[in-house]
Amino acid sequence: MNVGTKFLFVGLFNSILAYGVIFFCMYKLNYNPVGSNITGYAIGLFFSYFLNRKFTFKSQGKKIPEITNFLLCFFISYGVSLCLLQVLISVALNPGISQLLSGAGYVLTSFVLNKWVVFKR
Repeated sequence: MNVGTKFLFVGLFNSILAYGVIFFCMYKLNYNPVGSNITGYAIGLFFSYFLNRKFTFKSQGKKIPEITNFLLCFFISYGVSLCLLQVLISVALNPGISQLLSGAGYVLTSFVLNKWVVFKR
């Protein structure tokens, strides 16, 4: 299985987990969409690093610089996602659909940064 496929599997797991948390917060706890999004991504972040380090990229790198780069790349990717979410909601798109579309921006940005910055070989 190639790195891109592994990244997608890890991403699928993280997406199910994160979106489960996001939609639970939005529709059961009545959090606003942005607060729900932050909560879901925070939980997904924890699992994402460890799964991508061990399974996707099989990294042997030093953990501290790797975690630092991972967090930086996460915040860049998350910033792209959050900006897209805000734009989509501002044009009155359904908040649930907006969450899914903004997630696509996150996945694309995250893969590129993780492959070429965090877990480069």
